[in-house]
Amino acid sequence: MIRALVLLAILTLPQSAQAQDEMELQRCIWSCLSAFGPNTNPAYHQCVAERCVTEPEPVQAAPWAFLDTLLARTLDVRPGEGGATFFTDHNDPNVATVGLGIHDFANRSGGNSFDRNTGLYRRTASGWTHVMPLQIFGIQPRDPVFAPGRIEITTTTLGPNEPRCCPTQITTWTIDTNTGQVTRRP
Repeated sequence: MIRALVLLAILTLPQSAQAQDEMELQRCIWSCLSAFGPNTNPAYHQCVAERCVTEPEPVQAAPWAFLDTLLARTLDVRPGEGGATFFTDHNDPNVATVGLGIHDFANRSGGNSFDRNTGLYRRTASGWTHVMPLQIFGIQPRDPVFAPGRIEITTTTLGPNEPRCCPTQITTWTIDTNTGQVTRRP
């Protein structure tokens, strides 16, 4: 009798009574399971699909969607290592023309050190391309400044007599975007 009432309640719910939060979704799934269980029954899955699951909003491609693939290929980003950081001369991908990609990852040979792959990127008529690898050291790359012909970026590096664990020296790196030459300014 209770099953029949639950079934009647489910069947009389308007289709717009779809789950608004996780608990509502869970309650909806339980009610379908109660009415049409076990979960191997096709009627259970139909109930969940019709009454519990909302249609997802259409997903539009992010303006920087190309980036993960490009950086993974050029900076050797591997699954499980986290993503790379990409600094550009403008936030709008239709306006940006120069970029700096940085990928920090745990040393793949073991140990307690980290490695970094860094690259200079330029947007061309056919899209973004990797121009050349760069050598920039230190932790916490930040505060990029893009100027004609150069990029400046700040990191924290080891100062004199500092233990490897605890760098404190602020270092600015200047990258010539035409030649790829990197200079260090402590």
